[in-house]
Amino acid sequence: MIETGRFLFDRMLGSLCRRMRLLGFDSVIIPESETGRFLINAGRENRLAVTLATRESDRPGKPPLVLGSRELDGQVLELLECFREPPPLQPFTRCLDCNSVLAEIGRDEARGRVPDKITGIFSEFMECPRCRKVFWKGSHYEDMLKEVREIESMLNNRKKGG
Repeated sequence: MIETGRFLFDRMLGSLCRRMRLLGFDSVIIPESETGRFLINAGRENRLAVTLATRESDRPGKPPLVLGSRELDGQVLELLECFREPPPLQPFTRCLDCNSVLAEIGRDEARGRVPDKITGIFSEFMECPRCRKVFWKGSHYEDMLKEVREIESMLNNRKKGG
């Protein structure tokens, strides 16, 4: 069982890292130059190391969580089911690119940073304070919301034993 919602993923799990960010979890990928220090970095940063590679367990540091599933949805479920208490999902709160917590900004602040038609249609915007990317609830939002609801549904079905 795990207690932290902070993850360090190896380079094979980029899609899982992005999906966990979508769900609101503090998730980073080990930099390529640091792959040999994967477990040490995870411990130093108080993160759970997550990998598909069983060979990682023979390296210095706390053993990683080695996922068995090769499918993205299965990996998400496997990871979330390792918590002592099911964590609340906080979708759309982190930057999908750099992991920073997003901050709400007004339409005026978004103007000039997104296409003009977007500020004419949408009124709610979120900004990444690190990479300065601006997000809004456009067509991609609906697709991502569908992914979140599917994950919530899978988690609920597992809790019920289904």
